[in-house]
Amino acid sequence: MTPLRDLDDLVAGLPFDLDDAAAVGRTFRRWLRRGGKRASHDLDLWTYCYIRRYFLLKFVRSGALGSPADLEMLIDRAYRRVEDGRRDIREPHRYAHWVVVVCRNTFLNHASRFPEHVAVDRIAEPGAAAAAEDAWHDRALQIGALEAAISRLPTYLRAVAEMRLLRELPYDVIADRTGQPVPSVRAYLHKALVRLRRDGVLLRILGYEPGSGGS
Repeated sequence: MTPLRDLDDLVAGLPFDLDDAAAVGRTFRRWLRRGGKRASHDLDLWTYCYIRRYFLLKFVRSGALGSPADLEMLIDRAYRRVEDGRRDIREPHRYAHWVVVVCRNTFLNHASRFPEHVAVDRIAEPGAAAAAEDAWHDRALQIGALEAAISRLPTYLRAVAEMRLLRELPYDVIADRTGQPVPSVRAYLHKALVRLRRDGVLLRILGYEPGSGGS
């Protein structure tokens, strides 16, 4: 396992602090609008450093959540998810937030294989205040549960639900990716939501009784 201190040299190459979400947003905006080697380098470097620190801290503090190979696999998986989806983020100031969500979602899916360590999802994020951590935890739990519920949807509804509810893509982007007109995308999403509101596992995790429809 790579020690946290080994990140120091990489982090030193950033023109801003690793926890400066506003600076990350500005960098993402420059990359999104104009591209360029500098913006691309800074964005890639921040993304990799943040993701690596996130999972290093999770593994160090949680103990038996897998091998060093598992750690590297999770870092690579989270980074690829970010790299594949970041062009669809339309609000630059949300980029750092979205990376945290991807990391948490990836970690929770992995940690679910180790029920005896269920409490590790409360490990504080670096630089986050306690109140903010509690909010992130609640949101991450919901997102993790939602992803699992979406995986139980019929195939024809799954892609639309994942793109809209997890990745928060606009309807026109989803329509372009699925080859369906926007009205059809909206109809599929409505059908997916009806099924999700009846998903007993999801409702229990969100604190509702099955059959209540979450209302």
